[in-house]
Amino acid sequence: PRYQELGQVAPDRSEPDVQYRIKQGVNKRREQTKQFKLTNLQDKVALENVISAAYRQVFERDIEPYVVKAEFTNLESKLGNGEITVKEFIEGLGCSDLYIKEFYTPYPNTKVIELGTKHFLGRAPLNQKEIQKYNQLLATRGVRAFVKALVNSMEYVQEFGEDVVPYRRYPTLPAANFPNTESLYNKLTKQDDELVVPSFEPTRAKMDNSKLPLASQANGQSGAGKVANYLELARSMNTLEAAQETATVARIFRYSPQASAAKTQAVINAIYAQILDVPQDNVPETFRLQTWEETLLAGNGTVRDFVKALTKSDVYQQRFVSPYPDPKVIECLYRHLLGRSASGIEVHQMTTLLAEQGLNAVVDYLVDGAEYNRFFGDMVVPYAKENNR
Repeated sequence: PRYQELGQVAPDRSEPDVQYRIKQGVNKRREQTKQFKLTNLQDKVALENVISAAYRQVFERDIEPYVVKAEFTNLESKLGNGEITVKEFIEGLGCSDLYIKEFYTPYPNTKVIELGTKHFLGRAPLNQKEIQKYNQLLATRGVRAFVKALVNSMEYVQEFGEDVVPYRRYPTLPAANFPNTESLYNKLTKQDDELVVPSFEPTRAKMDNSKLPLASQANGQSGAGKVANYLELARSMNTLEAAQETATVARIFRYSPQASAAKTQAVINAIYAQILDVPQDNVPETFRLQTWEETLLAGNGTVRDFVKALTKSDVYQQRFVSPYPDPKVIECLYRHLLGRSASGIEVHQMTTLLAEQGLNAVVDYLVDGAEYNRFFGDMVVPYAKENNR
């Protein structure tokens, strides 16, 4: 009786009381989708709010101070100094040992993909094709490459840009995908047997098992033996040899003065792709250095000279020098010219050289250095040497 008495609706209710009852039981994350954007590095309170929002988005909770001191202090310092953007900070959190331990190791790849799209794109996987795409990436290149693919995707750039912390976007997605996303957020993506309405059609078997007896008779095998062969062919062979066969290997482009015009043009496009971060098969005409291209096509010059000229060009400076602070410029130069990341000592040394003597001095130092000579020489286009596994 007491419960019934408390549950009775009074004839006269105030507006605050009505709103309070409406909001009862509603998850706080559903009330508002708040965006955190880093606009001023001098505002330390806003900076701390952005960092805390990033931890909550990626790790689904506030990170304890002792964990921050142990693993993420360096990232926070770089973000506060303007050496990295919020997007790069999010990428660093996703590639950390803590993220791999909590959201990769305990789960199969399909659940890792659901978690990754939730944390870095603010939504559930769109369809089966997207799951297959990222599943192949996880199997061949590892979880860090998967995180980098999400954070550097065109969708991430369009939705969040460089300075916005990812947030849940499910209200803006098509209605067909709403049940998946809402269920993921309500249950915090814990794996269970609940049936969720899919936004894609389930796949069907490509092999008609009803024809197995006829096939077995034609090949002189028993039905059981034929079924075993088919099952063996259908298995996913997660062996080291299989992973090595499917792993992406950097292609090496070597220039030869005696090569055909088509092969020389492929080398030229590879230079643009490595130095300017553009698609090799779609280099904008405004980026091209026509004089240097004609020199290589005529059988003169070297790849080393072309690389130097392109890195010192106005196009490179507009894309990778003017928009960024000096430490970020050095990181870009090491990635483009030497195919690897720069260490902390190298960043410090080259930042000093850049401030004192300018971009051309840093480019000459790297391209004429021993490491460049050892790996690329005069005729090889620089390529990424680091393993993304």
